[in-house]
Amino acid sequence: MNYSSHSTNLSISFNCLFLAALSVVLLSCAKERESEDFRFERLDPGYTQLDFTNTVENTPEFHILNYLYFYDGGGVAIGDLNNNGLPDIFLTANDGPNRLFMNLGDYRFEDVTEQAGIIHQEGSWSTGVTMADITGNGYLDIYVSHSNYLVKTGRNQLFINNGDMTFTEMAADFGLDFEGYSTQAIFFDYNRNGRLDMFLLNHSFHSDRTYGQAERLRQVFDPKAGDRLFRNDGDRFTDVSQEAGIISSALGYGLGVAVTDINLNGWPDIYVGNDFHEDDYLYINNGDGTFTEMLYSAFSHTSRSSMGNDIADLTNNGFVDVFSLDMMSEEYEVYMTSGGPDIWPIAQTKREFGFGAKNARNTLHINRGNDRDGMPVFSEMAFSLGLARTEWSWAALMADFDNSGFKDVFVTNGMPHRPNDLDFVARLRVIRQQATEEETAQREFEAINLMPSVVVPNYMYRNLGGLQFEDVSRAWGFGHDVVSNGAAWADLNNSGRLDLVVSNINEPTRIYRNTTELDSAAHFLRVSLDGRSPNTGGLGSKVILYGDGQVFYQEQMPTRGFQSSVDHRLHFGLGALTEIDSLLVIWPDWTYEVRRDVSANQHITLRQDEASGQFDFTRLHRSFDNATLHPAPQSLHPDFVHQENRFDDFNREPLMPYKLSTQGPALAVGDVTGNGLDDLYFGGAFRQPGRLFLQQSNGTFVASQNELFAQHAVGEEVDALFFDATGNGLLDLYVMTGGGQFVDTEEALKDRLYINQGNGRFTYEPERLPAMFLNGAVVRAADFTGNGALDLFIGGRSVPWAYGRSPGSYLFANDGTGHFSNVTDSWYPELPDIGMVTDAVWADLTGDGKPELIITGEWMPVKVLAVRDGRFSDITADLGIAAWGGLWQHVQVADLTGNGAPDLLLGNFGTNSRMEASPESPLHLLINKFGDDGRESAIMVIERNNSLYPFDRLEELLLEFSFLNQRVRSYRDFSTRNLFQLLGREQVEQADRFTVSTLHSGVWLNDGNGQFNWQAFPIEAQAFPLMSSEVWHDATGRPHLLLGGNLHAVKPGTGGKQGAGVGLHLSWSAEKGFEVLELQDSGFIVRGETRHIRSLQVPGNRTRIITARNNDRPLLFDLKP
Repeated sequence: MNYSSHSTNLSISFNCLFLAALSVVLLSCAKERESEDFRFERLDPGYTQLDFTNTVENTPEFHILNYLYFYDGGGVAIGDLNNNGLPDIFLTANDGPNRLFMNLGDYRFEDVTEQAGIIHQEGSWSTGVTMADITGNGYLDIYVSHSNYLVKTGRNQLFINNGDMTFTEMAADFGLDFEGYSTQAIFFDYNRNGRLDMFLLNHSFHSDRTYGQAERLRQVFDPKAGDRLFRNDGDRFTDVSQEAGIISSALGYGLGVAVTDINLNGWPDIYVGNDFHEDDYLYINNGDGTFTEMLYSAFSHTSRSSMGNDIADLTNNGFVDVFSLDMMSEEYEVYMTSGGPDIWPIAQTKREFGFGAKNARNTLHINRGNDRDGMPVFSEMAFSLGLARTEWSWAALMADFDNSGFKDVFVTNGMPHRPNDLDFVARLRVIRQQATEEETAQREFEAINLMPSVVVPNYMYRNLGGLQFEDVSRAWGFGHDVVSNGAAWADLNNSGRLDLVVSNINEPTRIYRNTTELDSAAHFLRVSLDGRSPNTGGLGSKVILYGDGQVFYQEQMPTRGFQSSVDHRLHFGLGALTEIDSLLVIWPDWTYEVRRDVSANQHITLRQDEASGQFDFTRLHRSFDNATLHPAPQSLHPDFVHQENRFDDFNREPLMPYKLSTQGPALAVGDVTGNGLDDLYFGGAFRQPGRLFLQQSNGTFVASQNELFAQHAVGEEVDALFFDATGNGLLDLYVMTGGGQFVDTEEALKDRLYINQGNGRFTYEPERLPAMFLNGAVVRAADFTGNGALDLFIGGRSVPWAYGRSPGSYLFANDGTGHFSNVTDSWYPELPDIGMVTDAVWADLTGDGKPELIITGEWMPVKVLAVRDGRFSDITADLGIAAWGGLWQHVQVADLTGNGAPDLLLGNFGTNSRMEASPESPLHLLINKFGDDGRESAIMVIERNNSLYPFDRLEELLLEFSFLNQRVRSYRDFSTRNLFQLLGREQVEQADRFTVSTLHSGVWLNDGNGQFNWQAFPIEAQAFPLMSSEVWHDATGRPHLLLGGNLHAVKPGTGGKQGAGVGLHLSWSAEKGFEVLELQDSGFIVRGETRHIRSLQVPGNRTRIITARNNDRPLLFDLKP
């Protein structure tokens, strides 16, 4: 993309390569290297003279047990305080003096704390630090947050820069001397009046003001906790939190804050990450001095104990992504002994109190652009991208550390004493039960050293592009064990490479020098902003580079990560680009400037005085005008809302990974009236009548025969099929029941057949079906007997109370008059034991003119059955289709390659959960009578250390196996025991075992010669359970795929709510394979739990797309001709 230039004057240009080379020589001569030739070199404080250690020691009066944020550590702020071109460093110490270090060049620093006038408040506890020019004099000021709790006192401090490297503390003068539980402050111009306002993030503590109904608690103001918004009125700041719509209650356990224009409308928004049970907050700026909290309008779910966060564009699509940290460990033993994801009953209790969907792990929300209403559409993909588990994490920083053109991800972590160790929690409980009130405090303090620690390397992930990340922590020089908290990046020696400054607990703060070779694949551009006073730093400005079809987007918002603030100069890695086609800067007052043909490997300064006009922010949003799909008028939508009943599968079977009772609604599509237009049948939930809708000549839908279907509103309708049962050319209706709520021969498990009497009028004729009670999944029709009448495959979903067992699936033969008989035993007697079927399709895969039956299911491989000698045979292996067990959800047939041979599109559970599976390391389900009660149980099992270990945590297993209380001595003991030791060798060895060896969705491509080749869908399609698809070919013959799914009722321990599937549109070509269409090119946006995507024939010989969603309305889209 290219903008016309207003000015092409480049400001500061210099020979960075010479400075970088000089720095290398000086460093190699001046000090001894600590490590091998890593990309990042950890510099010795003896050389840098950055002599600072954040020493944190528990005392009887103040420690990790009476102050939960004791080990949150210190912050790092980097900025050029004396305007000499070298960024200086400010470091906070929790329980000691904060220090200011002046950059002398060549990675050498001088401690100038005392002479600079940085005042230490005795008895205070410092937390975060940030820099901004608050007075507008062109020099950065410093704001330090403090926590005023128990024996710790002290107000937040504001050090005003006098312009001569001295400072005057003036927080009280400006009205910013807040006294409370502050974590971090962030300065930004929320009302766009040119002055920097301040958002103050505060944390909280458990009390009677933090437990109860969420909405009620959020209305209760807390004087020390709860976040604050201070408006800059020129010479003083005013607390406008209440009138601006900011929640200032004790529920605000704030640990992470970021400001960004998340919807790209020119107004800065606020993201707050909250610890514990409170939801995160997303404050959308209304542009009138107020904000609206809209978290769940944009996000499906968040981290549970949200720690630090960062917001930046990881995908180079011009939209910012959100990365929020938590505490999930990669180590099995640590995960099993730590307080982690809630068990389902606790999670549901929190939901009933009004708290949203959260899960105890990192979340990475990938931004797909705004919807038609201007709200960003996010897909949370941390597990799929390999970024969900980084131990007890604090700071997240997303920046281009190798100048590849893609932002990498750095994460700090560590905990000297881990208070969520479940064995320690148990010890603490005993102390409180046995000790007197006078003894308790002393005994608790003495017990602190019994806590285990988390001392592990920090994480660095290299962004390879295309949503691919590589863990390069050790390869890049972060292999040492350390407890790190705050961190910030800056190009400390002006070499064109980003260095890191990392604050550690009880170890020296370290500078990590970036040694990236500035070769032909590692170009850069550094940008300084010279804003108009009083916002001289241009905070809130956007700088966008365009080059070779790529977009590089950054916002000037230095406060990021955790309790820290990065350099105010923007750094762009450019990869192989030696020149930028155009550069666009948009200032906070919406004036803008465009520069063209900007050379790489230099430092430029952009000046607000050179900008003009008023930027039109619609230019940052691609229009939906040329999208392939457009929402159909609301008047054309059928008047149906699926209403899922409240039924808790986990009360019966707590070890199920997710609910099976939310399969609905059923959807049948077909022309039942003969007018050439497709009609619809929606299946109802428990005790909700199904609805038949007849399409009229104007494209509207009219409900028909409500009374008939209301008579049978007993069970859950999970599938429906229009087909010609009687052979008279009229489509009849089969309705399948299921849902997992009913057992045995309950009437709610009885399928129904309705016969079309003409003009779409149906009668219920139960005598046409054989007697059968089945918790069903799918019904599909084809003439497998060869008598010219459509026969049926009946697929069973599950056995209620017996997860993992095959419920039975059946073959019904049609006698030619619409009467059916069960012929399973003669056609394929193995079918009742095939497994937990989810979907099926009939198709002629072999080209013999006969339909093959393709079946998918959970804990089973895909099966292809073909008619051979009057019965079905399994020909899956003959076709080259691998026997990969999966949690298969969906199958569709389409000819993608255009060779006339049908390909198989397969939906699996996806990779965005804690479940992992591969042929080398499969996931298992074992079923046996493990206890003495004679009842079967199913348990998920993983392979590690050449043995089998439980997938679920002890708390979850105890819901099913209470006897484990007598078999394990502690959580630590449990974490080291394999399944044989826990459940008994004989029971495990004799258990029935089912295996999952892949969770990926994809397509088996038919080569036309009887063999199939696997091609996985793009990673965007792996981030959710893929439960439905539709395929069509455009005017050029190119195939398009619409994909949908999601499953909300997933146990937190399994991975939590699966909601990344917000409508995905793929195209396919032999040259490029699958490509993901951008949201604005597609127009297909479907939030919620999609169960069906189907094409409809509508008036004018046109096609519409309909989606059926669980517990929601259907959506109807017009397909562009």
